[in-house]
Amino acid sequence: MTKARERFAKRQDASAISSEVVFNVQNPRTEPLLCVPDYLAWTVQRVFERGDTRHYDFVREQISLVVDLYDADKYEGSRNYYTPKRPLTAENKLGLPVS
Repeated sequence: MTKARERFAKRQDASAISSEVVFNVQNPRTEPLLCVPDYLAWTVQRVFERGDTRHYDFVREQISLVVDLYDADKYEGSRNYYTPKRPLTAENKLGLPVS
């Protein structure tokens, strides 16, 4: 939070800062909309863990961007960015590290 304030102060009048961060922990039973982002994250996880794209293919138009931070070989040219037009595939399954 301190770094953010310092960066803001370099561009703006720091006396204008009056924000307060509040976290409200919600139970999925009382807030059913939490299931939506949980499901979307789960579909992406299944692609990386199992190479299973069945659920991801169903909702991929709703996921605007996935960045594969672990695929360092594709960093050049932002080839580790996936969109609905360039979706994840079974080839994105994470393999075991080579020893």
